[in-house]
Amino acid sequence: MPVSTKLTHFPNGFSQFQFIGAGAAAGNVVCNGVLVAKDRILHVQGITLSGALLTDSDDYTSEFSVSADNQINNTGGTSTSGRILFVTVARKQ
Repeated sequence: MPVSTKLTHFPNGFSQFQFIGAGAAAGNVVCNGVLVAKDRILHVQGITLSGALLTDSDDYTSEFSVSADNQINNTGGTSTSGRILFVTVARKQ
C-alpha cells in the first residue's frame, strides 16, 4: 500500500496520512511506508465493491495495530480478503 495522500501536519509534531490497499487473510498485511516506532493507526475501514457499487463497509480499527515496519496486523482474526482497506495513520515527527 503506497502512501496515497500528502501528509497533513498538526501541532506538536504529528502528521496524518492514509494508505489504500487490498485486504488479506487475518494476520499480517503489507502496508509499505508504515513505521512501528513512529506510527499509530487511527482508523481502518474495509469496503466491498460490486462493480462500481459499494455493497458493504466495516470498521476494523479495534482489530489492527502496527506490528513492524511496512506491516500492520489484524489481531482480531477477521479476514479482510477481497476488501479494499483504507488505513489512516498518525506519525510522530
